[in-house]
Amino acid sequence: MIFEGVFAAIVCPMNDNGMIDEKSLASHVSRIAKIPGMSGILCNGHAGENHVLNFDEKKSVIEICRKASPETKIIAGLNSEGKEGLTKEARDAELSGADAVMVFPPFSWALGHDINMALSYHKVVLESSSLPVFIYQASIKSGGMRYNKETLKKLFTLPRIAGVKEGSWEFCAYEETLNITQRVNPNIPVMASGDEHLFPCFALGTQGSIVSLASVIPEAIIALYKAIKHDEWDIAKQLHLPIQSLANLIYGSGGSASQPTLNIKAALAQEGEISGKHMRAPVAAMPEGIEEEIHCAMSHVHKTMEATAVSRAIYETSSVKTRTSARYQ
Repeated sequence: MIFEGVFAAIVCPMNDNGMIDEKSLASHVSRIAKIPGMSGILCNGHAGENHVLNFDEKKSVIEICRKASPETKIIAGLNSEGKEGLTKEARDAELSGADAVMVFPPFSWALGHDINMALSYHKVVLESSSLPVFIYQASIKSGGMRYNKETLKKLFTLPRIAGVKEGSWEFCAYEETLNITQRVNPNIPVMASGDEHLFPCFALGTQGSIVSLASVIPEAIIALYKAIKHDEWDIAKQLHLPIQSLANLIYGSGGSASQPTLNIKAALAQEGEISGKHMRAPVAAMPEGIEEEIHCAMSHVHKTMEATAVSRAIYETSSVKTRTSARYQ
């Protein structure tokens, strides 16, 4: 199975009691999957709050996504501190209908890990299911969770590696990962996944993207990707500005690690995509005025999409026009 193009890293909608809002999740996935140019979704990722979901809930999320969109490609995130949990998550993902899995480095690795730990961790997944495996390259700010050059080289030689979600969150680090991949195994797609650095990463070269912004403004991310892919640079620059402004608001508003997810849920709630911005405790507080700023930034994205020729086909054939035409007059 080939994995390329834009994948939306979705959130996990919740009710005010902290339980999964299955109806919102199903409707959101169903709409995202139908957008022209959308290649698939990532569920149970960091934005999907995999760290607060138990085994049964993670399995349920995959099942809901598969039922909501039987034909879409589903990548399921695996996030566990030990072999037993990782084995169960990998097996559950395959049984629940995922097409591939993404292996997140354990949070405890922020204190450090070595090459053998990284290799054995991924081998557990390879031995526990027959699914293709995505590597996750963590942020430069994540301490020991990030893989160094030698570790990446070894990981890229493992069987069934379907791609790497490049979440370095820094352009030079992205370029380094891209160069290593091209030298060791050029068949492995590198998916640009730093929401605040999409334009330069797309411009340098990518086989696709797995980002949370693609669940918030999917049409715009697809349009940006296609514009750069077809050397429509003037249009790409027009699209980049409002996308960058929204990304800076969502990911750069400070607070805890949960703040971006809360901001994303607030944006989706404004769009009527999910029922609310509920999350499980402990949750960061919304900075004063941020929701109005997000509203204005979303308006800018939609107006740019409506006015940009290369984006019009995507815009007109999706539900975004109907949902936002009155809201953003």
